[in-house]
Amino acid sequence: MPANNTTSLELTDKAVHPGEEVLKRVLGRSYSAYCALLELYSRNGMQHDIPGQT
Repeated sequence: MPANNTTSLELTDKAVHPGEEVLKRVLGRSYSAYCALLELYSRNGMQHDIPGQT
């Protein structure tokens, strides 16, 4: 993938999850909202799937 080209990101293999740096690049300013949502889930005992983590 060319540097800084998020429009060409294609996730075709469900077993391969994007890492934190890819998520930051793709989500841009929304990345902090994504992290806040995961924290909200954790604080309220809700389950969430974090790609690449068990």
